[in-house]
Amino acid sequence: MSTLADISAGLATRLRTIAGLRVYQHEPDNLNDLPCAVIMPEKINYIMAAGGTGFEGTFRIALFTNSGVREDAYTLLESYIAPSGASSVRAAVYGDGTLGATVDAVIAFSIEGVRFVNPLARCDFMLQFVKGVA
Repeated sequence: MSTLADISAGLATRLRTIAGLRVYQHEPDNLNDLPCAVIMPEKINYIMAAGGTGFEGTFRIALFTNSGVREDAYTLLESYIAPSGASSVRAAVYGDGTLGATVDAVIAFSIEGVRFVNPLARCDFMLQFVKGVA
């Protein structure tokens, strides 16, 4: 059975396929090495079904970059937000929709907006998954 740590590690492995993106499975003490992504569990639901038990959940991926020049920061964030391409977070995740066999499927992926708080620019991605347990 996959644990939340296993799922986080599977997600981190997928995000590390993006060149130059530093990935943290827990919020670090500081965000000096940019760009970076921080993976955080957001919501977990344990479910009962006729075939057994399982769970579904949501992970937040907070992606940070330097916003020293706002236009440059937004341009960089656009490459991560894009639905495809070498820097696309979505494309990296769906490159293996089971996150290394830690989940049955990634069932939804969304972006919750871009924020600028000097000296950082931030974009949050929400990833929903399901995992059955026999």
